[in-house]
Amino acid sequence: MSQKVVKLMLEKLNFIVVTANDGKEAENEYFKAPEDYSLLLLDCQMPNQNGTETAKHVRTHDSNVPI
Repeated sequence: MSQKVVKLMLEKLNFIVVTANDGKEAENEYFKAPEDYSLLLLDCQMPNQNGTETAKHVRTHDSNVPI
């Protein structure tokens, strides 16, 4: 499903959605304020750093955030 479609669906449910162009950007955004995130949705085929690598890095700092 397209990132735009998922974003619109979640916003209709009153979620605040932050998007990133690649896994490294997603990781950087998360680590700026991890307390602001209740869920991470990652694509396994993101450029520069895939979702699997991003999830591993996040898990080393927070094993509880749903991914």
